[in-house]
Amino acid sequence: IMPTLLATCLALWLVKRHKRLDAPQYALVVAFVVAMVVSKALQGWLGGVWLMLGAFLPVVVLFVLVAGLTDTVARHRAFMTGLALFTLFLAAHGVDQSIAGVGWSGAQLSQGTRIMYLGIFNDPNDLALAFVIALPMLAYLLATAKRFTGRIFWLAGMGLLLYGIFLTNSRGGMLSAAAQFLAFCVGR
Repeated sequence: IMPTLLATCLALWLVKRHKRLDAPQYALVVAFVVAMVVSKALQGWLGGVWLMLGAFLPVVVLFVLVAGLTDTVARHRAFMTGLALFTLFLAAHGVDQSIAGVGWSGAQLSQGTRIMYLGIFNDPNDLALAFVIALPMLAYLLATAKRFTGRIFWLAGMGLLLYGIFLTNSRGGMLSAAAQFLAFCVGR
């Protein structure tokens, strides 16, 4: 269902008026895809080029859709809010999983103690990095919240994500979160 949904969204985006493709990120994505194709071709396995393109082009399409559809501050904020809420859902699942041993999705602990989810997050390290990626989004939502209750919610969400990173027992996740915090401190 995902490829069909992605293709449908791409088709709807293609008929949208006023598309802007002049941002430098689009050229960088094209250059990255070309570099991947050349790299695979230089390895001498031309069949690998098609496999690699088949695996990576959906990511490029998703990037173009997100970048093209979040063209206002309000849309960008709505996208970040949705992504943050989905990530908080994964963290809440992980807390439940750490207590019960099995999450409500049926996912079991990895190596007896490490939380994980299903699908692309069935590895504790990948789940931890999803939490790390969402942290700056929650920080932005916290800083721009207009109400006190919104600030409390996003602050609690940041705590939940940090606890989720701890529950994954991912060294890379912990280092990435620490690096983010250090970058924030240096920026301040």
